[in-house]
Amino acid sequence: MDISKKHKRTVRLLILGRHREQGGLQSLKMESAKHGFELELTGELSAQALSHRLQECTLGVSTTPFDIMGKSGATAAMLEHGLPILAYDDGDTSEENLFAPEPFREQVFLLNEENISDPLIKFMQKPARPFFDGVSHVGKKMLEVIR
Repeated sequence: MDISKKHKRTVRLLILGRHREQGGLQSLKMESAKHGFELELTGELSAQALSHRLQECTLGVSTTPFDIMGKSGATAAMLEHGLPILAYDDGDTSEENLFAPEPFREQVFLLNEENISDPLIKFMQKPARPFFDGVSHVGKKMLEVIR
């Protein structure tokens, strides 16, 4: 999926917020250096600063498996900011039990699907979707139900 080469863009990886210093991060640092990617770790940010940084992004990556992606606050923030998300389906949940959070399904691109480059590029070329406030949306729906 050589999107950066195809579009002649430098890859800049932005690791937002708190993270655990583990092997995955070290591996990411080594791979970034090997491929000439820029890498920035921000550390913990205020909600406003985090939102501003997400607005600078073109693409999000979810490290949470696709079938439980809805439990990830980081993924929710990226989806609410309109980012397309690269995710992985580890295949341990049957198709009928998968949960794809609406209205975000069209923003999720699975790494283990074939030929995701073209649909991903097409999505990235669309005008940015306005911010979707999921907390407000859920609160409003909940209040409608309990009235």
